[in-house]
Amino acid sequence: MDQGADVTGYIDTLMRDADSVAILGVLINVGKRSPELFSTVLKPLLTVAPFYAWDEGRVRNSQYSFDGMTWIRSGEMAFEMARDWYAAPYRQNNLIAIVSELCRKEHALGDFVNAAAAQWTAPDGDKERIEFQIRAAQLDYRNYRVTGAGNEEQADFVCPAELAAAISGFEQSKRRAREVLAFPENCRRFLAAPAPLPLEQITAVAGLMGAADGDEDVGLEEEMVQPARVAAAVVLLSGAKEWLASNESVRDRAQTIVNVAMEGTALEKNRSRFHYSMAPSYLEFVAYLVFHEWLPDERR
Repeated sequence: MDQGADVTGYIDTLMRDADSVAILGVLINVGKRSPELFSTVLKPLLTVAPFYAWDEGRVRNSQYSFDGMTWIRSGEMAFEMARDWYAAPYRQNNLIAIVSELCRKEHALGDFVNAAAAQWTAPDGDKERIEFQIRAAQLDYRNYRVTGAGNEEQADFVCPAELAAAISGFEQSKRRAREVLAFPENCRRFLAAPAPLPLEQITAVAGLMGAADGDEDVGLEEEMVQPARVAAAVVLLSGAKEWLASNESVRDRAQTIVNVAMEGTALEKNRSRFHYSMAPSYLEFVAYLVFHEWLPDERR
């Protein structure tokens, strides 16, 4: 291809005779090298929805996907060829961006892709369905506002109103889950420089503790929720004592959460030290409260 050779015959043979899914990634990257092929011999690839999702994931994770140690065992020449192929700039381009640009220039191709997209079946999961709809909208040349001309031309994606509403609704439904996931880090910053909490923040923390303790369905696994639950309880017990004095049910609930966390730590003392978890640990928050209660005021 770099020497200007016509590769359409080879591509056609692969498209007809290859029986491995792996060859599809190669063909898509050939199309990225020469996008005009997507208007001809590689055009059938544009009708398959998973190809766009697979490519999106590959581009997003490409920084970590080059297995140099494996390639070097095949010799320096093979290593350098693999490295150059991996690092080729065109391979870092997103397939959706390439195809959407082609469709804006060739509306006949755009209509072809839109007709295919209309036949796609959306995934069942809420997140996956929203991502699917975003990809389909980004492929539609009618969803772009083009300004300028020639080298100054710029195309801005305009999200369809129905899709924008679906995205907004999804984000709203996941608001509490995001708060739960973010709270442990926010708690660390507070505990590093503790200060009296205003009433608004106290009630917000109490509400989050309740949500993480089962008052709301936050849609997260227990190991992801527990750090926020314990952290919120610690913040209240250490930084909102006056408020808790007049809100005994919240105080008792926070204390129970901390007690259960401590008991759980004792029960797991014989657990393998090689246990790994993606969730942050809640132990640091329990430890902070223990030392906060144990140390005299002047040493805190």
